[in-house]
Amino acid sequence: MRRVFDLWRRFGAVPASGVPDDELLHRFARNRDPDAFAALLNRHGPLVYGACRRLLPDPLDVEDAFQAAFLVLVRRAEALRGRPVGPWLHRVAVLTARSLRRRNAVRFANASALVEVAARPSAPDARLDVDAALSALPRKYREPVILCHLQGWTRRELADHLGCPESTAASLVARGLAKLRHRLAGCDPAVVLAVAGSAVVPPTLTAAAVRAAIVYATSFSDAAVPPAVAALTNGVLRMVRLKKLAAVSTVLVAVLALGAGLVGWPAPSARAQPGQPNVPASDRAKVERELEAAKRRVEELEAERKRLAEAEQNATPRLLIEVGGGPSPRIVVTEFKAGGKAVGTIETTSLEMLGRFLARSRNDTAGPKTLSVRVDERCPQAVLKEFVATVKAAGFDPLPFTVVDAVSGPAPVELGAKSLPPYVIEPPDMLSVEVVVKRKDPKNPVTVPLPVQPISGPFQVRPDGTVGLGYWGNVALSGRTLDEAVGVIRSHVAGSGALKNLGIGADALAVIVDVVAYNSKRYYVILGGGDAGDQVIALPVTGSDTVLDALANSQIAQVAIKPGTEISLARMEKGSKEWKILPVDWVALTQHGITHTNYQLVPGDRIHVKPKK
Repeated sequence: MRRVFDLWRRFGAVPASGVPDDELLHRFARNRDPDAFAALLNRHGPLVYGACRRLLPDPLDVEDAFQAAFLVLVRRAEALRGRPVGPWLHRVAVLTARSLRRRNAVRFANASALVEVAARPSAPDARLDVDAALSALPRKYREPVILCHLQGWTRRELADHLGCPESTAASLVARGLAKLRHRLAGCDPAVVLAVAGSAVVPPTLTAAAVRAAIVYATSFSDAAVPPAVAALTNGVLRMVRLKKLAAVSTVLVAVLALGAGLVGWPAPSARAQPGQPNVPASDRAKVERELEAAKRRVEELEAERKRLAEAEQNATPRLLIEVGGGPSPRIVVTEFKAGGKAVGTIETTSLEMLGRFLARSRNDTAGPKTLSVRVDERCPQAVLKEFVATVKAAGFDPLPFTVVDAVSGPAPVELGAKSLPPYVIEPPDMLSVEVVVKRKDPKNPVTVPLPVQPISGPFQVRPDGTVGLGYWGNVALSGRTLDEAVGVIRSHVAGSGALKNLGIGADALAVIVDVVAYNSKRYYVILGGGDAGDQVIALPVTGSDTVLDALANSQIAQVAIKPGTEISLARMEKGSKEWKILPVDWVALTQHGITHTNYQLVPGDRIHVKPKK
């Protein structure tokens, strides 16, 4: 049976339900399987949601903490090899909820007393303390209690997991409950845990958490999730790292103490005294070397701890606002932490939503206090004035930025994309041409096909620039726009003798011309930097293509773009005889959602992708 399960798993045919946590984590890490992560959410979501709901009074904060806890799981999945996921997630949920509660207490200092009253009713309620009591238990008791009383494991299942007799597993649970009863001031822990384990996760929250986890795992970018959830996730991850550093430091200090004791032994004399340890010189030298290595490691860890603490303390959060063009421009707000790292992005076309977001950031004691703005040159002045008024009303007054003329400069980018000039037909474009006759009956306005031979279907532009219309002859369309082509075809067909004999003039003809395949307007992706033997891929220009669209093409996506890869765009500007080289910041595009170098492509562009040697 196990062999059959392995075969099913190899071919991806094993359903997510009933699969162990380790296998689900492996599926998600390997294939980004949404069903696997959804199964983890369904299995452990009530545990996490219940802990967050008990510790946070605001339902919106509960949802943020819930998503953040599972995003921490996405980042720390490798640390759970062989460990049950449920108890670990409960600990992360408690850390996340406490972190958010502390942040809210600082943010709303004047209302902290009200928040605390709302969080803890005056009547003693042991349910509110159950998470703190569980967190205080030693791990060997905490995990069995959570598994059996919050996640429904049987003693037999716990024994199989621990690899011990069922009586031993039952004893661990009983001891854990006894310690929990003491911490809950005599309340029956079984009753308290039964109430605590009855949380139901809203389906919409589960779906949102799965989507956020998929995007977060594939992009490795904080911009993939809401800023509040991203900031909360990063804070918990920092706490986990600092706790790990502290644990390692404690172990090394113990090693230092042990080494100091060994080194402090007196050297052996020619005749060993009774009761005096006889330590060989080679062993003492080995201990001294290990002691020096441990000292250096402790110094490195201490320096790392100080660096992290200073970076957290001296962080200067800021905002970057990019305003697009047009009467209802897209507004993208990116939040940056210390070191220029982007931690979240929002996109909107509503100035009202922008104002609410900026007001929250301004009132957040740990939030950004400075911002910079880039505005597309095509943004109307009336819209720009409303934008400036919105920013001032949010509390950024006097305005701490200078509005610049353009975000894109001479090369249009994603936020400042421009419509290309009218398309000019050239060989070997593929056109769709249809010509019909409009009847003059006002009560029944219909169209009928051309007599003799209809014109309807795809037509390719020949190398000489003409299109063959069968019975109606050839018509020259190269160098003309689509509107011009309509007029040329109408005049050409109306001038034929067959229509003149039937009394059908040019006004009675309806002509439709469109491009089916843009074969003549291309850009090129050169893989390898342009050396001999490199691969060159030609792709059609459709009007809205950007650098990121080009590199996402199925022919190119098979080539892994690794850190250090140099990407640039070569463009021949109109009226110039020299190529202009525009650098592309791949990390900013893919990891931070910053679009300054996501240039809009025009015919003839060359994208050079040169791997780092």
